[in-house]
Amino acid sequence: MTPILKLEKPVDIEALAARLAREDAAILVAENLAPGEEAALREKLRALGVNWTRIVVLDEERDPKAAGKPLKELVEIWSQALAAAGPPPPVTVNRSKKLSRRALIHVGAAAALEYTALPTVSAECSSTPTCMICVEACPQGALKGKPPKPDATACLECGLCSSLCPQDLISFQAFPTEMLKTLIDAAAGHGIHTVTLTCPLSRDTAYSGNPGLIVVAPCTAAAHPALYLYAKSRGVELRDHCDREDCPLAEARRIHVEAVEKILSALEPPHVWPGSPRKYLLQSSPLREGWDELPAPLFFRLHASQKCTLCGACTAACKFQALRLEEGETYRLLFRHGDCVGCGACVSACPEDALSLEWALNPSELRSEEAIAESPAAHCVSCGKIIGPEAEIRRLEEKLGKLPYLRLCGECRRAGHGLGGS
Repeated sequence: MTPILKLEKPVDIEALAARLAREDAAILVAENLAPGEEAALREKLRALGVNWTRIVVLDEERDPKAAGKPLKELVEIWSQALAAAGPPPPVTVNRSKKLSRRALIHVGAAAALEYTALPTVSAECSSTPTCMICVEACPQGALKGKPPKPDATACLECGLCSSLCPQDLISFQAFPTEMLKTLIDAAAGHGIHTVTLTCPLSRDTAYSGNPGLIVVAPCTAAAHPALYLYAKSRGVELRDHCDREDCPLAEARRIHVEAVEKILSALEPPHVWPGSPRKYLLQSSPLREGWDELPAPLFFRLHASQKCTLCGACTAACKFQALRLEEGETYRLLFRHGDCVGCGACVSACPEDALSLEWALNPSELRSEEAIAESPAAHCVSCGKIIGPEAEIRRLEEKLGKLPYLRLCGECRRAGHGLGGS
């Protein structure tokens, strides 16, 4: 059961840290939180080795008023969410940390620990060696290598990378998707129709208007766009609130806000959560047709230029079955929009440099195929059998010259037909 502690003022931070260090999570109930007080409290607890990401602070007067529910119900909602939060975020040993004697007496060696809000990348990411989407999308350039690892000196802990990985391979355990989903479910179950997502520094101004359930995250950019669609399916409006124009995370938030707007305007939410944000988006229904550029790598459009010979190298390279070569009197390269994760394997494999990817969404094409290149079939000049796409044969002739055997099927070539043989 999640412990509920009354936050007495003035706060004895070392004693509080010693108490919280023994818990996986806790709910602190405070009276009249001052502007910036929660942010300062979290920083102090972080500095003393406490898992600050699993600490919920409730203002005993303003939070019940905002949500229209008694404090007891809010505690119940948050207890459910904390139980669903999963494993803690990455923890490091900060050897350069300056600790007071009092901190060492109260907290002990655990005070040297530091729970971070760095993202965690699954080892499965290595199975798509050409994919560097998160590296390219990070506004701070804080992800490097393969699988990407966050540079702690550059990462601002916004969580944007986790909310935009098209394979759901990056987790942000400082504010996990399952916890926010549980909060949305619990809010709906308690008749709360608005959930306002904010950061510790913007919390004080979030109480104006009708915010409903106020949820504090390291940054609003950490919430996956799929959750805004899911909230809609539960009759809940998930809002963002940030009043910090000078925030160093402003670019991440701008990208996130625009991505959420694109998703909400394009897709009708399904009612069942299949276990991951990507799968949820793929089950949605279209609200409109046509392609629309995205600010972030949620979905992709593949372009094939006139240089495409329909050779099939790209289809062989795609491990997600997003490409298929249809053979017959007309050869067609078919692209499955919803199956593409933008890894770029097809682009790298193309011998003609004919393919390019862009971040884009076409709601009506998520579960269908689109022909992005076509060519009539070429026929064997001896027996008439189809020998491949005409575009590929012509490209070979450009490279090698108009050699007679290029327009023969394998059987006629071996028999010498059309080559002066019998």
